[in-house]
Amino acid sequence: MRSSWEVSFSKWLDSNNYVWQYEEKTFNLGSLGSYTPDFYVEALDIYFEVKGWLRDDAKSKIEKFKEIFSDKKLIIADKQYLKSIGCDLSKSYSANRPKIQCPWCNIMFAPKEKRQKYCSLSCSNKSNGKKKMGIKYHRK
Repeated sequence: MRSSWEVSFSKWLDSNNYVWQYEEKTFNLGSLGSYTPDFYVEALDIYFEVKGWLRDDAKSKIEKFKEIFSDKKLIIADKQYLKSIGCDLSKSYSANRPKIQCPWCNIMFAPKEKRQKYCSLSCSNKSNGKKKMGIKYHRK
């Protein structure tokens, strides 16, 4: 999971005896790419998207999802919604994100978003239109 709120929501689902799946299905949105809701609860037949902050690109994808897949129910679980159902957001949980290797500097890091490829903005900027030289420096 990518955020402590997602972990909190999963714990709330467990405590309420809901069987859930995390990022269970990806939906094709045509020119906007794809969209994968965070949770699916089969007993309710509802998808949940846990969001602390809704960026414009995320808003566009959610709107397109609702337009194309109008037969699917999607709930945006923001702070207000999570608090209203009794989800405890006061605890900070490790999101336990899988680590990937930065293609520029080769360090292992846990991306904050699915599309994040580089460990930092610095590495991303360095790689923008440039090839890595592959020069190794040795101490004498």
